Amino acid sequence: MGRRSAALPASVSRLRVRVERWRERGAKRGRMPEELWAAAVSLAQAHGLYRVARALRLDYGSLKKRVERSPDSEPGDTDDVGRFVEIDARHLVPGLASSGAVVELLDAEGTKLVVRLSGRESLDVPALVEAFRRHRS
Repeated sequence: MGRRSAALPASVSRLRVRVERWRERGAKRGRMPEELWAAAVSLAQAHGLYRVARALRLDYGSLKKRVERSPDSEPGDTDDVGRFVEIDARHLVPGLASSGAVVELLDAEGTKLVVRLSGRESLDVPALVEAFRRHRS
């Protein structure tokens, strides 16, 4: 079973219409206007590089370079979608055994958080979920 893609945000859909309109005017061989590139960069920073490049049918490498050159860009900001970071809970909770409860959180864009507990410690799951959601907004 394939991975279901989340619906595009309205801002990405609106920009896709503008880009397609520009392409239909016969400007396919010319350079895309800076106004459209700037909007694409802004959306890529908010919604992920790959997702925006694919939705707008833009070259991923070209969009990535523009995002990296953007004054609003921070190191590591280029493509948060699909990034996975595993934190070994044994470093956070001394004496943690390898068996126990596992909490996995996955958002619509593919960001994943996995927490493994031995059963000796408690976890405020609602607070963890809220922190995970805030991180993506």
